[in-house]
Amino acid sequence: MMIYLVVMLEVYFIWEALQRIRFLAAPHLVMIYCLLAQLVFYNAEALGYKEVAGPESLLSYQTNPNLGLTIYFVIALIAYTATIGFRISSRLLRSQLMMTLEHNDKFVRYAIWTVVGYTVLHFLLMDFDSLWYHRDYSTTGLRFDDAVSSVFGRLRPLVAMAAIVLMQLSLFSGKHSRFYLLLTVSVWQFLISFTGASRHAVVLIFASAGASLMFARRRHLLIGITHGVLGFLVLQAMIAGRGGTEFGLSAIPGLVGGMFDTDWRSATFALFNLFQGITVTVDGIVLSHEYDWSYALLSISPLPSSIDGFDAVLATSQFRLSVFVPMSSIAEAYLFGWAIFSVVVVVFFLSLRSTLSVAKAGYQIWALLSSIFLAAMFVMANAYPLRNTFRQFLLILVINMVIVALAGARASRRQAPARREISPLAARRF
Repeated sequence: MMIYLVVMLEVYFIWEALQRIRFLAAPHLVMIYCLLAQLVFYNAEALGYKEVAGPESLLSYQTNPNLGLTIYFVIALIAYTATIGFRISSRLLRSQLMMTLEHNDKFVRYAIWTVVGYTVLHFLLMDFDSLWYHRDYSTTGLRFDDAVSSVFGRLRPLVAMAAIVLMQLSLFSGKHSRFYLLLTVSVWQFLISFTGASRHAVVLIFASAGASLMFARRRHLLIGITHGVLGFLVLQAMIAGRGGTEFGLSAIPGLVGGMFDTDWRSATFALFNLFQGITVTVDGIVLSHEYDWSYALLSISPLPSSIDGFDAVLATSQFRLSVFVPMSSIAEAYLFGWAIFSVVVVVFFLSLRSTLSVAKAGYQIWALLSSIFLAAMFVMANAYPLRNTFRQFLLILVINMVIVALAGARASRRQAPARREISPLAARRF
C-alpha cells in the first residue's frame, strides 16, 4: 500500500537528515509534520474524524486518500532536498555556540534587556480590565488603537519566542540570575497567549523544546517527550477554550481543566485541529476554484494592503471552503498556476535551506528562532491563505541571506591580513 511506502521513505529522510544535521532545523520540523499529518489523514476514519468534522468537510480522507499522501510526500521531499550538502555536528554546534557566547556576551545582554524592556512596556500599555476578563476570542489587547500600537503588539509573539530561547541559553551557560529573570518573562508571555486560548501558546512550548534539544548535552528523548505531551495538553485546552466566552486571567482555572478533559472527542478534535491542513488542502484542490489573476498576484506581494490594495481584491475574489474555513496556502499556490506555484516553491525551498546556512555561519540562536518561526508558518500555511504566509517565508529568507552575506564579508576581512603577510613570502619564492 502507498501509505507504507511513503512512511518508510519519509522516516528515512528524517533519520538521514538528522545524522548530518544534529539539531532540529526547519526542514526536519516540516518533514516530521508532513509524516504525522499523513498518518492522521490516512487513519482519519479509525480515529473518529466523523464525530468532530464540520459540515463543510468533503471527507477527502475517504475519497482521495492517495492525493493527500502524494501532496505531502512532495512537500517532505522538498524539505529533505533543502538539507543536501549540509553537515552540522552537535559537537561543532555547541563549540561554535560557546565561542559565540564568549565573544558576544554584550550582544546577548542587549538582547535580554530588549526582551525585558519590551515585556514591561507591553504590560504597562495593556488594557487591564481586558487582561482580567474579556469575552472575545483574542489575547489581551493594548489600550491604544493606532498604527504604532498595532505594530508594537504584533511583535509580542516573536519577543516571547526570543525570551524562551534566551532563557534556555542562560540555563545552559550557567547564568542563573539571567535564567530566573527570563523565566519570569517567559511565563508571563506564555500566560498572555494561554489566557487568550491562542495556539501561539503551543508554539512557545515547542520553541522551548527546540532550544532545550539544541543546548542540552543529554536526556534529549526525555526533553522531547515531556514537551510533546505538554504541548498536546495545552493544544487541547486552547481548542476547547476557543469555543467559550471567557478569556483573560480569570479564565485560567477553566483552561487548565480543559488540559485534562478525559472525553476522547476533545483529544480527537485537538489532534485533527493540529493536522487539519492536509484535509483543507486536499478539499481545496478537489474543488479547483478558478481565481482572478489580480488576487493570485497580490497574494505573493510583500507590500502592505494599504499600498497594494489587496483588501479591495480580497472582498470580491476570495474563495473559502466555508464561512469559518479558508483555503490553504498550498491549495491556493497550486491553483494559481505554474508561474506563481514555482515562485512559492522556490521561496519555500530557499527559506528552509537558509536556516541551515545561518547555523553553518555561526548564528545558531537565530537559526533556531527562524526554524521554529518557519515551522509555525508552515503549519499556518496548511490552513490559511497564501497572503497570510508567503511574505513571512520571504522575510526570513531575506534576513537569513543578509546574515550569511555579512558573515562571509566579515570572514573575508579577517583573512585579508593573513593573505597580505603570506603574499611577500610567496613572491620571494619566485
